[in-house]
Amino acid sequence: MQAEATDPGDEKALAAALRAAIEMRVAGIDLFSDGFEITGPDDVSLYRSNRTFLVHGPAALARWLNVPEAAVHDTR
Repeated sequence: MQAEATDPGDEKALAAALRAAIEMRVAGIDLFSDGFEITGPDDVSLYRSNRTFLVHGPAALARWLNVPEAAVHDTR
């Protein structure tokens, strides 16, 4: 099944919703050596990215996502 075309604003809305969930501590961010994952309650995966932050680590990921650094769990 192919996904429907989305409005470019959809990605911004999703990003804002994920940031709000992270700031409310409903979701968290796990940093891995091969990417990062945003997880919800019971460790349910909400979003997975292969973008890596090996050199600059959690601080760079937090700045990139515009969330508090404390929200990033470094599991590398």
